[in-house]
Amino acid sequence: MPLIVSQSLASAHPLDHNVSKAVGLDLPLTNSSTGWFSQTYTTAHAIRVNLINLLLTHKGERPMNPNFGSDLHKIVFEQIDDTIGDKVNTVVRAAVSEYLPMVVIDDVQVANKKQDTDIYRLKVMITYHVPNVVGYQDLAFLVQ
Repeated sequence: MPLIVSQSLASAHPLDHNVSKAVGLDLPLTNSSTGWFSQTYTTAHAIRVNLINLLLTHKGERPMNPNFGSDLHKIVFEQIDDTIGDKVNTVVRAAVSEYLPMVVIDDVQVANKKQDTDIYRLKVMITYHVPNVVGYQDLAFLVQ
């Protein structure tokens, strides 16, 4: 379940000027009063949802596109040591550069410490932006 840390949805994208036109689907997939699924109406929100969807999808989970997703779930069960942040950083940047090349990842951090009681989850915090579309955004989510 994604935890949104901060949300400044300023955007200069032309799609955002028409508030009645949806840009994408919102997560989690739920019924809405305007159609079958809740929708996103700004480019910034759509990019945030796409980023969450990409990073929390297991590679091999998506039919007809087995390479879509990330290997963050595999890292959850690895030994938590000083290299865990570097591993998460590598996985996040690889997935984003392949499937969301317009997104620039500025920073990736992992909040887990060795003394945490629930060792089978990672709290990942990402700072990103999309040039000329979305300003700097913070995103935090759990991988379990």
